[in-house]
Parts: sequence; C-alpha cells; structure tokens
Amino acid sequence: MHASERRLSQLSRYLLHHSLRFARDVRGGIMITFALVFPVMLLGIGSAIDFGQLYSKRTTLQAAADAGALTGASELQLANSEKSNAEAAAKTSVLANLKDMPGTIGISVNVSNNPTSVTVDLTQEPGTYFMDTLLGNPDSVIKARATARVAGSMPICMLILDEKSRGAIAVNQGARITGNDCAVYSNSTSSSGIAARPGSLLVSALTCSAGGVSGDPDSFKPGPLTDCPPIDDPLASRPPPPVGPCTETDLIIQSGMHTLNPGTYCGGLRILAMADVTLNPGVYVIKDGQMIIGGSARLTGENVGFYLTGETTTFNMFPDTTIELSAPKDGPMVGILFFED
Repeated sequence: MHASERRLSQLSRYLLHHSLRFARDVRGGIMITFALVFPVMLLGIGSAIDFGQLYSKRTTLQAAADAGALTGASELQLANSEKSNAEAAAKTSVLANLKDMPGTIGISVNVSNNPTSVTVDLTQEPGTYFMDTLLGNPDSVIKARATARVAGSMPICMLILDEKSRGAIAVNQGARITGNDCAVYSNSTSSSGIAARPGSLLVSALTCSAGGVSGDPDSFKPGPLTDCPPIDDPLASRPPPPVGPCTETDLIIQSGMHTLNPGTYCGGLRILAMADVTLNPGVYVIKDGQMIIGGSARLTGENVGFYLTGETTTFNMFPDTTIELSAPKDGPMVGILFFED
C-alpha cells in the first residue's frame, strides 16, 4: 500500500471514529431542542393559566347576572313596584355578589313589560397576565347575560310566610285592609290561616289562604280562596344592608324637635311623648331592641328604610302617633320601608 493510500485510510478511520462520537454526544442536541420547545411550552402554560382565570371570572360574572335578574324580576311581583326599583334592586344584587371581584364591572339592566322580564348584562376586562404582559395583546372582554321573566300578572301587596300559625293574617274588629289592585296571601296551612272579626274588612283583588279562613264572610271582598299553593318569598334573593358599628345605643327621645342620621341604632330606638323627629335619607339599622313610636310622637322621613336585626328586635306604632315615611329609591333597601332579618 502506498503512503498516500495509508494516509487516506487513516483519515477515513479518524473521521468515522469522531463521527460516531459526535452522534453519541446528545448534550448539544438537547439544548437546541429545549431552546426550540421552551417558547411553545411557555405559551401553553401561560395560556392555560389565563384560560383558568378567564373561566373562573366568567363563571362568577354569570352567577352575579343570574342573581341580579332574579332579584329584579322579584321586585316586579310586588304591588306599586316601579321599573326604577327593579333596576336598582338588580344592580344592588350584582354589586353584592361581585364585591370581592377586582376590576371595573359594566352593568346594564333592562326591564321589559311585554313579556314582563328583567335582563342583566355584565362586562369586564379581565386583565390576563400572560397575554397582556408577554404577548402585548389588549385585554379581551368577558360578558354575561341573564333574563328572568315574571309568571302571572297579579302583584302581591301582602304575603305572610308563616306556614303554621292560626290567624297569620288577623283583621281585628273595626280594622280595614285595602288592596284594590293586588293580592293578599297567607302561607299558613292552619284552618284559620286568615281570620277576620265582625266589623272588620279586607278588600283585595285576590285573597288566598294555603289553609282555611275563619270569621264573618261579609268581612271579605271578594270572598277568599282556600287551599292555595304557598308562594315563595319574592324578596329571598334580596341581599340585606350591611350592619355597621353602633351609631347610638338605647336612644330614647321624648320631647322637642330632632333630626337623626342613618346608622346602626343598638338596643333599639324609642320616640315617645311629644317628640318630633325627622329622618335624613338612608338606611336605619335597628339592632337588638325595639323600635317604638308612641304617645303623640311624630316621625317623618323621605327615602328611608329600616332594617331590623336581632332576636329581640320588633317594631311598634301606637294609635295617636303621626308617621309619614317613604322608602329608598336606590341601594340595598330600594322600595322597602321595613326589612326584617
């Protein structure tokens, strides 16, 4: 073999040896592969995180829309209900359900008369971290819509939820209840769920008892129906107003002219004798005590609501008092003068 042939053979063996060694060394290949795959992995992980956040926020938003629509529709079941009350109640319910959700929520409420329904539309820019920070994409908008329709056309002006008591609605001698264009219901299954004494009068578009009726037939116009199916509380979905620290404790006013502000009145509130009290607009929480208007006292206030909370909390108005009150037009007590927990 010539020298040139030997050198060529040695070079061939050298190249073959090092080619096999390079093929066995995969460290460089792993780094190249990882560099290529890592952005794809990051995109997948980031998208999964963002998708999870979007799904969670979308679910929360939909639940709030559902609650708002139901609350607004429930308002339309009540006598003297106004469109603005239903809108305000729906918005209050939405905000109560989303109070812990960060970001700005767009709220639109539409009340329709044909058919009678409430539609709630909610929007929010979710602020996704990965898409916004790494990819520079603008925020997407998540949306939720819910519609609740009102079945039946007879508005309710009196509904007693007690399911067992005798005389759950009791009209005493000389008393008169008038609800010309609305319904009076008692959910009590007692044989005397509605009771009327001689000389009393209950006038309504419909009087209905889940149980029976006792008393003088002439005390009802028209005659009441019995064995009616119970009605669910139309305000069950209404969130109660917040209870703050005590503004006053065991407050008693017996004379002079006074002006009170909204707040929490612990131990009750008593307005007696010749007191003349004016209430500024807002919610008055009566906590753990009686609210009594007695003597010849006078109580007036526009756009006020009373929230009664606590086992010992009751409300009593006596015959010689003068009371002129109207319910709030917005907030948690919209359309409601008295709300008991």
